Amino acid sequence: MILKTKMFLQKIKYYPLLLVSYPIFALYNHNIQHVHISDILRILSITLAIILLFLVILGLIVKDSQKSSLYISTFIFLFFSYGHIFAYLDQVWPEIRHRLVLLSWFLILILSIWLIRKLKNTDELSKFFTVVSIVLFVYQGFLAARFEINRMFLNSGNTGQVINLPEDLPIDELPDIYFVILDGHTSSAVLKEDSGYDNAAVIAELQEMGFYLAYCSQTNYWRTELSLSSTLNINYLDEFLENPHQLPDYEYSYVLQFLDNYGYQKIKFETKADHNLSFGEDIYLAREREIGNMFNVFPFTKMNAYEAELIQTTWLQPVLTLILNFNELLPADWVLDVKTATYYENYNQVFYMLEELGRVPYMDVEGPKFVYAHFLVPHEPYIFHPSGRYELHISDEEYQIGYANNAEFIDSQLPDLLGKIIDRSRTPPIIIVMGDHGRNGSPPKIALPILNLYYLPNGGDGELYPSISPVNTFRVILNYYFNADLELLKDVSYYWNTLEVPGFADFTAYDNFCEVEGQ
Repeated sequence: MILKTKMFLQKIKYYPLLLVSYPIFALYNHNIQHVHISDILRILSITLAIILLFLVILGLIVKDSQKSSLYISTFIFLFFSYGHIFAYLDQVWPEIRHRLVLLSWFLILILSIWLIRKLKNTDELSKFFTVVSIVLFVYQGFLAARFEINRMFLNSGNTGQVINLPEDLPIDELPDIYFVILDGHTSSAVLKEDSGYDNAAVIAELQEMGFYLAYCSQTNYWRTELSLSSTLNINYLDEFLENPHQLPDYEYSYVLQFLDNYGYQKIKFETKADHNLSFGEDIYLAREREIGNMFNVFPFTKMNAYEAELIQTTWLQPVLTLILNFNELLPADWVLDVKTATYYENYNQVFYMLEELGRVPYMDVEGPKFVYAHFLVPHEPYIFHPSGRYELHISDEEYQIGYANNAEFIDSQLPDLLGKIIDRSRTPPIIIVMGDHGRNGSPPKIALPILNLYYLPNGGDGELYPSISPVNTFRVILNYYFNADLELLKDVSYYWNTLEVPGFADFTAYDNFCEVEGQ
C-alpha cells in the first residue's frame, strides 16, 4: 500500500503548483513597493495546499496524472484571469454583468475539460504547460530578487549618514518622541474653504495645551512614502537618490540612525500605509498579529490589503457578491464583500491605535522611546461619522462630505489623546502631528497644504515658523534637543499629475501658497 502510494505521488505532475504561484507573485511584484513578502504567505500556503489536494484527489478519480494536471491548470487560468478580463470588458462595455461573464467562463471551463478528455496523447501539451509554468515562476522570482537587491544597495548607501554626534546635550533626560501621521490631512484653511469644516475650536484647545500650529505648512512631496522618506532623511530625495521609484528603508534614514545612537527604542503601530519600507522597530503594536490569523479565512475582516486585491482578480469576488443577496443565511460576523471587509479592518485599527497610543507612556522600555503612529484617516475610505460611528461615503458626489467627516472625527480625538501622552510622560515629550499630504485626487492648492502641529517643550518651538515643511521638522528638533548643527533648507513642495510616481525631472516645484501673517 505504501509502495503504491509512493508510486502514485511520483506520477503527479506538479507544475500547477508553479502555475498557481504565478498570479500571486505577479500581483505582489506589481505592488512590491507597497506590500511586504509576509503579506502573501497565508494566501500562498492555503492556495498551494488546495491545489496539491486537488491534484491528489483528481488523480485518483481520473487515473491519469497528466490530464488531471491539465484540468486543474485550465481552472487556475480561468479562476485568476477573471477579474482582469472583467475589468477590461467593463471599460469597453459598461453594461456588462458578472452573471454573464461567470456563465461564459463556466462554459469555457466545461469545453476545455471536454477537449482535454478527448485527447489521446497529452504529452506535448503537458510539456508545454510545464515549460510555461517554470518560465513564469522564474520571471516573477527574478523581479522580486532584483527589487530586494536594489533595496539592499540603497540601504547600504544610506547608512553612515550620522557622524560626529554631539556629546554634551542641553538636557539631562532624553524625551520620548511621538511622530503621529494623519494620512491625507490638509491644512485648517483648506479644510474650511474646500470642505466646509472648521477645526478652529480643536486647534485652539491644542494651542492652549502648548502645541504650535504651522498654519502655512505644506508637504514636500504629494505621496506618502516620498513625503515620509524626505522627512526622516531631513533632505530632498534627489539629494540622496537617483530616482524616486524605490526608496531605502525608513530604518536607514538619518533620523532613525541618529536616535539609535542615543539608545532610542522604536515603537511602531501596525498600519496599512507601510509601503514595504522597514521601520526596524523594536516593539510592534498590532491589533491582531498575523500569526494569529494564518489560517483564519472567514470572516474576511481578517484579510490584509493584498489578499483583498487578489480576491478581486478571481472568480471568488463575484461569487461572494452573489452570495450577499442571501446574506440573511450567513453567520452575523461573516463579511464576504472584500471592500467592506477592508473598510471595517481600517475602522477597527484606528480605534485600536487611539486606545493604545495613550498607554504607550506607561510602557517600561530600556531607554527613551521613538513612537511612530500612522493613522489612515482622514485618508479614504471615508467611513467615519464625526461622532465615530461607521458611516460609508463612497460615491464621487459624497467624497467632500466623507473627507470632512473623517477629518472632524480624528481631530476631535486629538486633545484627549495628546493630553494623555503629555500627562502620563515622566519627561515632557516631543510630539509631531502631521499630515503627510493633503486630500488625494486634488489640485496642488488642496493636495500640498497639510496640518502640522508641534509640541516641543522647554522652548523647543522657538525655531518654528508658520511655513515650516516636514523636511525641516527634525532639523529643528535635533538642533535644539541634541545640539546638532543642521542648516534649515528652503521649503519647497513637489507635485505631479499622475497616480504613478514619475522621475524627478517630471516633478513640478511649488513655493508656499499661504500668506504668512505679518509679511
